[in-house]
Amino acid sequence: MNWLVRSKHNRNLAEQSPTTEEEEQVNKLWHKTEKSTALGQINFTYRRRGKAESREVIQTLYQSRQILPGKRGIEVTCIIAKEEEPVAGIKPIICRLITNGLISTKDEAIELINWYRARWEIDVFFHVVVPLKSYN
Repeated sequence: MNWLVRSKHNRNLAEQSPTTEEEEQVNKLWHKTEKSTALGQINFTYRRRGKAESREVIQTLYQSRQILPGKRGIEVTCIIAKEEEPVAGIKPIICRLITNGLISTKDEAIELINWYRARWEIDVFFHVVVPLKSYN
């Protein structure tokens, strides 16, 4: 069974302690993934939330297979969808996911990103519905 989680922390890849700040960044999961060859691009409409206007988003897709250090040395695929040229003054949209599945094509990466996006939409829905139920 494969799993898929959001990568909230930029994990270390090397067991040894880095001697410089540059070495520390090079031995991180996100750095290695973003330095890999891009799989392609994905685009979607970011829907209006609060005061933010709807806008078209273009993200570059990256993936890399890495081993996370530890007793077991878990092998994972990191997928990053990164908005390279965001609108001026707007924080770029970056999606970072980790799976134990093998991902090698753009379509496979997009499928997992869409799964996570659907899960995110469910979260947003319940953040709206649950407070409304407390008023009844």
